[in-house]
Amino acid sequence: MSQACQNTLDHHALAAPWLRRFSSFTLLCCLFAGADGAMAADPPPVSKTPPLFTEDFESTAVGAIPEGFTATGKVAVADDFAASGKKSLRVEAAPRGPRRITLKGDVLNKLGGQFWGRLYYRVQTPYPLPAANSPNPVIHSTFVAGSAISPQFNDQIEVRMLDTVMNKEGAHQYIYNVQPKSRGEFGKGSAYLYHYTNEWTLAEWSVNNATQSYHLYINGKEITGVALDKGATNFTKVELPEVFTSLSFGLYNYQAADPGFVVWIDDIALGKERIGPRQSDGR
Repeated sequence: MSQACQNTLDHHALAAPWLRRFSSFTLLCCLFAGADGAMAADPPPVSKTPPLFTEDFESTAVGAIPEGFTATGKVAVADDFAASGKKSLRVEAAPRGPRRITLKGDVLNKLGGQFWGRLYYRVQTPYPLPAANSPNPVIHSTFVAGSAISPQFNDQIEVRMLDTVMNKEGAHQYIYNVQPKSRGEFGKGSAYLYHYTNEWTLAEWSVNNATQSYHLYINGKEITGVALDKGATNFTKVELPEVFTSLSFGLYNYQAADPGFVVWIDDIALGKERIGPRQSDGR
């Protein structure tokens, strides 16, 4: 078994101990570990149609959150760093737990189950590593997540569209991860090839309920290790819904990361087609 697979097995076995009884859990771990995680294919062309939603934080006062969002944990607009303009969303350090803003409402109905998302994120370095003496030496961190009802089991799920698991060496994998409220989580991940940096990282993702497809692009290149194209009505281990009830942006780390990650988010955009990097017209 690869080290990436073993790390993920340890993480999820501790997160959901009852899963240890199932012989299929080792196979699930290997799905998280992914193939080679290589960044390969170029994304589709950028749409000429403006996105349905954008948030660049420029019109929000420092210390507040944008109108239409609710906040969980220590997160607010700041003017110390920005991918564009003068402001961004700053996620403050905490050992673990959610620090994010959540969007609900009509825009999510317009997006439905097929849309593209885009944002820029930046992680303060040096960043915390898993505790050296931990029996579970990983830190799972979610940047973007959507709440929904599973199209397969009709129960509450959280679909994590921009998600990472970091190992004890400080390298992370990207993962597609779904956490049902009352079932075991599942997902698919790349190899541990990536590191957080003080530079702004462009993240783009697409979800499609009609084809049960998910794709992730980092700085314009696809993370092939997380790609999913299951086909219509094949919900198994994907469960992309017809509509999301909320979308959350920020950081939620599930293992202790003392003293905590400091993260900045900027230039969020959501649309029916690929939005691409921030344009000069502000979209």
